[in-house]
Amino acid sequence: MAQDRWFYETIVKNEPYQINVNRDVVLHVDKVWINYVLHNAQGKAIGIIGTGFDIGTFLKQSVGVKQEGVSNFFVDQQGSIQLIKDTQMIDYASITKKDGTHKTIELIFTHPTDIEAIHRAMGRLQRGHNPNAVETLWVNEGKNKKLLGIAYQREIGWFSMTLFDAKELILVNDNHIFATFTLLFLLTLGVVGYTVNRLILEPIYRLKKRMAWAETQAMYEEDDRLIGTGEIAELSQRFNDLIHEIQEHHATLEEKIRERTNELMVSKVKLQSLAFYDTLTNLPNRRLLNDRLLQAQRTSKRTGRYGAVLFLDLDNFKPLNDTYGHSTGDVLLIQVAQRIQHAIRESDTVARFGGDEFIVLLSELSTAHEASILQATMIAEKIRHTLSMPYFLTIMTKDQEKKKVEHHCSASIGFSLFFDHANTQDEILNQADNAMYMAKEQGRNRVYFLA
Repeated sequence: MAQDRWFYETIVKNEPYQINVNRDVVLHVDKVWINYVLHNAQGKAIGIIGTGFDIGTFLKQSVGVKQEGVSNFFVDQQGSIQLIKDTQMIDYASITKKDGTHKTIELIFTHPTDIEAIHRAMGRLQRGHNPNAVETLWVNEGKNKKLLGIAYQREIGWFSMTLFDAKELILVNDNHIFATFTLLFLLTLGVVGYTVNRLILEPIYRLKKRMAWAETQAMYEEDDRLIGTGEIAELSQRFNDLIHEIQEHHATLEEKIRERTNELMVSKVKLQSLAFYDTLTNLPNRRLLNDRLLQAQRTSKRTGRYGAVLFLDLDNFKPLNDTYGHSTGDVLLIQVAQRIQHAIRESDTVARFGGDEFIVLLSELSTAHEASILQATMIAEKIRHTLSMPYFLTIMTKDQEKKKVEHHCSASIGFSLFFDHANTQDEILNQADNAMYMAKEQGRNRVYFLA
């Protein structure tokens, strides 16, 4: 779009700063616009930040020289008039205009030879390296002969031009014309340079420095001081607001990360529980039992003591499920698990093998075979006796009323001994399982040892 052409023209020029005079399309006021080109780490232009100043104030501080017979104005590198007391002569939006529509120095100087000489002087100043260089030449302004001084403001890409009436210079000794003119001219440049740097370049540089600092730091500085005045101060305030918003976002993000980390830790614990523990009784499952049995075998090898595996299967459990449902059966299994845990030693392990089957792992028995059988038998009998005691269960009737029922349930227990790694884990478990079936065949509610 035509109104966006200034952006692309500024990018193409690729100069550090771009100054032009244009109209604010929203407020419909004339402003001096200063644009600063942003580059990425590879030096590529990626955007522009800029601000505008009231042209009246800028004119007063830059071309408002109150000296009889002296006037000054600014033109860009193409000779388009940028700042002059007569604002009707300003070439507004010069950066977006097509050739042939500019207001140039031809509005002031009409002699072709003067215009050509001025452009040659501008070229020499632009190519030179002396920031204080001044070119002077006699030109015609209408019917008047005037001395023109030209200096290049490299920071903003403009040429400052000052005209002196010839009659004013007659009062000055010929040998001192150039020195006097140069002094006046440099004074004018000093005022303009101070204005440009104080109002524009320095605040933009400070704001750029703060942006660069914030970009590379993990934490952002707590500096809410505004930079510059006018629209640069407004830009600085918006940047501060952006920093605060980023800080709040980071704080929220960190809190979410902490919450998510805690959730993951809880999930990890739950997964570990699901992987190694029975969800109903919270007892170790078969996977964890295998690990505990392997550790018990290693302990047996190190200490020379026997271990034992007790295989338990409940008697009279199925009728409970058939009569009152699986939920009541689950309540019974939980109570069974609790009773077994209270009947064994702290160093032993009880696991749910599946359904109504449980396994108890006994470690650190005696170093003698017979003594170990006796110890395992005594623990198994204690468990059998505990499990044979009546169970009092709360059930829900068809009328949705709670009711206490008494249930009697015993256990058939078979066990086998192990020593070191003489048998594999499967062999040890199968031997205990076979012993349990022998207990059932002999009448249930008993303990059987299979040698």
